[in-house]
Amino acid sequence: MRTVYLIALLLGVGAAPAAPFAAVPYQDRPVTAKVPPYTVRPDLGNISNRALLPKLTEAQRKALVTNAFVARPTREEQLFYLYEQNNYRNIPSFVTTDSVLHTWHVFYDFTLRWLEQECLLPVVQQLSQGMFDSTAAALKDEHPAEITAALERNQAFFAVPLALLEQRPKLPPTVAALVDRELQKIAAHEKRDQAVTGAVVDYTQFIPRGHYTRSEGLQRFFKAMLWYGLVPLDLKSSPATLQALLITSRLIGNDDLKALWEQLYEPTTFYVGRSDDLTWLDYAPLLVRVFGSGDIDRFADEEKLAAFRALAEKELPGPRIANEMLIDGKEVTQGRQFRLLGQRYIPDSQILQDLTYPKVGTQAEPRHLPMGLDVFAVLGSQRAAELLDKVYQQPKFANYLEQRQKLTAQFAALSPVDWQQNLYHGWLYVLQPLLSPASAGYPAFMRNLAWRDKSLITSLASWTQLRHDTILYGKQSVAEAGGDEPPPPPGYVEPQPLLYERLTWLLRTARQGLLDRGFLTEPKDAEVDIGGQGPPRGIASEDWTERQIEPGSVEPRTGDDRDAQLAQRTARRGPRWFRPPPRVGGQQQPIPGR
Repeated sequence: MRTVYLIALLLGVGAAPAAPFAAVPYQDRPVTAKVPPYTVRPDLGNISNRALLPKLTEAQRKALVTNAFVARPTREEQLFYLYEQNNYRNIPSFVTTDSVLHTWHVFYDFTLRWLEQECLLPVVQQLSQGMFDSTAAALKDEHPAEITAALERNQAFFAVPLALLEQRPKLPPTVAALVDRELQKIAAHEKRDQAVTGAVVDYTQFIPRGHYTRSEGLQRFFKAMLWYGLVPLDLKSSPATLQALLITSRLIGNDDLKALWEQLYEPTTFYVGRSDDLTWLDYAPLLVRVFGSGDIDRFADEEKLAAFRALAEKELPGPRIANEMLIDGKEVTQGRQFRLLGQRYIPDSQILQDLTYPKVGTQAEPRHLPMGLDVFAVLGSQRAAELLDKVYQQPKFANYLEQRQKLTAQFAALSPVDWQQNLYHGWLYVLQPLLSPASAGYPAFMRNLAWRDKSLITSLASWTQLRHDTILYGKQSVAEAGGDEPPPPPGYVEPQPLLYERLTWLLRTARQGLLDRGFLTEPKDAEVDIGGQGPPRGIASEDWTERQIEPGSVEPRTGDDRDAQLAQRTARRGPRWFRPPPRVGGQQQPIPGR
């Protein structure tokens, strides 16, 4: 039996501080489909392997005749369990895009989790401690009263994540009281309340979710990073802006702290995207323009502080995902805010935000809850739009259709380069071929409404896994042993060549980006080898593009079910690690997944 290797050896510490996004060239190639039309006879007489079919109900037989495929419920939790059963019974497997996309999800989630636990957790501890120590040192000197007060608030601001990381420092009584209040609200995680920065924060968000429930270290990482991503310093507030300027000046003047910040921000930007809020990189040039050089007491100049706020309001971009709330009956929209490690702009959050109240609906009939279908209707799915309009009757909400059409035009104008800017955008880019109806020349089972619904469900499921994997960052998813076995029967891979081409690009981009950032070993150990030796191949895609989709051109490609094997092994163990990278000091790290 051929082996299926998915190798990505991650280094634990000492990643390169900065790197551009991995520029792996990719362009869609034309595909010509030439499968002749066919039908399924009512007696199933033209199904060559009908003897292998399970017992079907009358409704299932009718669906098979009408749609050329039928789907039945299963109790199995993993697709590869079904593939194993088919192999044992010598039944050909139908490998759909679901299993391939699920395998990508496992790879993405596993590598992100490894990166966070082994590389980023120590860095957030060091950055928090370094910023706290720097602030505490500044408090030993005399300053104007407003500077001292801002430094004390910043001391509390950095002491909170240190406490969440179980490294609580010694604090003066006044600062300790601020920290204790924050920790109590985080532990209760039950309401919105004012934070130490003066802004209102949703403390319900501090419940670890997704893969962050897997270990105590990941839970601590989640809470500390969420603090930095969620708690803002509002530009509208002079005291909060003073805090942000003090933080910015610390990072400008300390290369070690600056490098630690970059080691946290840049890799997560590669995975998810850039902050939707302002960071010290945005404030730094304006700080120099307005305040020039000097000690931190220069920030006490009220006129210059007001000038900085006005300049930032004029020149710095506002958030694309802006929370809008009703406060005392008035609509209040989030303005420009500083965050140390802000949550990231993700396109689907913008879609969901812009299709809810107050942009959609009225105060009497607000649209509070968006639907996953909104995302795919905006990305081009006519079927999703039809379901929203006719089945769920969403146009009943005022301004819904106008907003959706506006968003559809916005995202239709994005270029392939826009969709290739990070792994999160790239994942959505991979899903988009599923949103278009199959044209003439594709197999008959793909050219009906039932398959369009199946493809939409696949898109929604994969998108759910994407949200699960990136819950922290997105602004708001027994091995058998034995001897030789006879080869399984030839199977059939769902012909979605454009999706597989894009997914191959996305995997190569992930590989190259991790190599560039020092999180992988040498290139020869970071390849994806599917089905044998030689250069890595795409997931059952090249022949479809170069040789066209014709009868018989797909089935022979899956003679050993290598895509099914990849789904099975990756889902069970995560990506397989073959050599543990050396730990600092010469000690080896344990091998994950064994």
